[in-house]
Amino acid sequence: MKRNMTLKSLLLVVCALSGNVFGQSTLSNGKLVYNYPFAPSEGIVNRMEKEYRSEVCLNGFWDFQPVSLPSTYVQGKGVAPELSLPEEKQWSDIRIKIPSPWNINAFANRNLEGPDHRNYPSYPKEWEQVKMAWMRKKVTIPAEWTGQQIKLYFEAVAGATEVYINKEKVGENFDLFLPFSIDITDKVNA
Repeated sequence: MKRNMTLKSLLLVVCALSGNVFGQSTLSNGKLVYNYPFAPSEGIVNRMEKEYRSEVCLNGFWDFQPVSLPSTYVQGKGVAPELSLPEEKQWSDIRIKIPSPWNINAFANRNLEGPDHRNYPSYPKEWEQVKMAWMRKKVTIPAEWTGQQIKLYFEAVAGATEVYINKEKVGENFDLFLPFSIDITDKVNA
């Protein structure tokens, strides 16, 4: 069953959800090798656990909706601004590539190097100034997961984050690039 998952995040978002994309890693001399940027050497479920646990990587394209800061918001007071739910007709025609921050191109102006500072010419210039946004992705829960515990795992999200499934808030987190997970077993169906 498809579910809409929406992620609201304040400031910079860098999330790699559930690690490895299946089919893109290889074994070389007994080591797992992943030849693509932004990827961990293994997913959250390592080779020894695969018989007992499964994962679906949520990396890839997500819908994106920038949100303006409320005019009454004062930065530095330690309280994230309140947001209304996203507006259906306000989603950007450009999709964000997760994992990447929406303002990744702003880093290019600082002469930084490395895979975390890759440019995405498709990202609109105005995204470089965005402080808050909604992101969403439709996900199919595999049928074989019926009766199993299901968690969303975020490897790194910066700022205040709220996670919704079908417009229902299922969790929140405030941190700076640290992992967190949310049990969504009773919110989804395989």
